[in-house]
Amino acid sequence: MDIDIKALLFWNRKQMQEHKKAIEKLSHARVNLIKKATKEGMSVTDVAKNLGISRQRVYKIIKQGRK
Repeated sequence: MDIDIKALLFWNRKQMQEHKKAIEKLSHARVNLIKKATKEGMSVTDVAKNLGISRQRVYKIIKQGRK
């Protein structure tokens, strides 16, 4: 039984790492899309509505993307 649990824990850790990489890629793409949308004249409010997040979150993402 210990072997099965150890194997499941290992598999879970590996899956979490793989999904983390995918989320990081999506997050980076979202930053670039937000920058492009605002640069092309879309308001932060419209960007927020289209993403389903708050205006404050959009500003935070823009600020983080500048680093």
